[in-house]
Amino acid sequence: MREFVAYLLPEDQQGAQDWRIITMLETLDIIENSVRYKIQGVDFAKADVDRKVPFVELNGKAKSFDNLWKGVKNGLFKFGRYSTWFYLQHLKHTCDIKIVSTSMMLNDFSGSRSHRNGLLMGLGREDDYDKKLTKEEYEYLEGEAKDIITETKSRYPEIASEADNFTFETCLCSYKKIFRRKHGRYLGYYLDRQAEEITQVSRDKWHGIEWEVLWQAREETLDERLIDKSGIKKKWFDLYLDNGYINRVDWLEG
Repeated sequence: MREFVAYLLPEDQQGAQDWRIITMLETLDIIENSVRYKIQGVDFAKADVDRKVPFVELNGKAKSFDNLWKGVKNGLFKFGRYSTWFYLQHLKHTCDIKIVSTSMMLNDFSGSRSHRNGLLMGLGREDDYDKKLTKEEYEYLEGEAKDIITETKSRYPEIASEADNFTFETCLCSYKKIFRRKHGRYLGYYLDRQAEEITQVSRDKWHGIEWEVLWQAREETLDERLIDKSGIKKKWFDLYLDNGYINRVDWLEG
């Protein structure tokens, strides 16, 4: 059994990070996982820990990414490559659990096909699309990915904490899809798809779930220009190919 221990701020000081950690841990199977909560000032003193509170420990110590990967993928029901990667990404970016992925897993031929092809396109190596590469070629691509992330952190220090293998995988998947007319991408696509998915699951008769809180979360966190419930705008897939224009890119300049 795995033991998760959450170190939280005093109750009157708890904020979004504490609540996210609690919510995420509450989703774990209680048969396979033990979860304990420790409150600063009650169960431990601030001087007793060597990192910023709140945070989570697994089995009393930091685990390597490879061990964490195996534990989640093999231990959670129906978890495969994508769901495991996505889950770990949210443990880091949503719950602030200290996770550092060791690679882009580019040598996973089928599981990493999408973002590997995006990287190949960015490097001008489209001829290697969907090909099984040599060990040396995979290592070369991993090195190029690492260099791009490092350069991103240097050129855009304001987002340095977000530039990692997790977010780069998402960017690579989206990048290559800007260049296709069917099932393409545009800035804001994933928020529009999210709106469609919220609408769909709310119609699927999942009793006892209040879906309105998801709409409220969007209203509280998104730019008001992006609070749109109409869904994916397929007519925007062609904008870049036809006009060399990425919609909304001017928003980033402001």
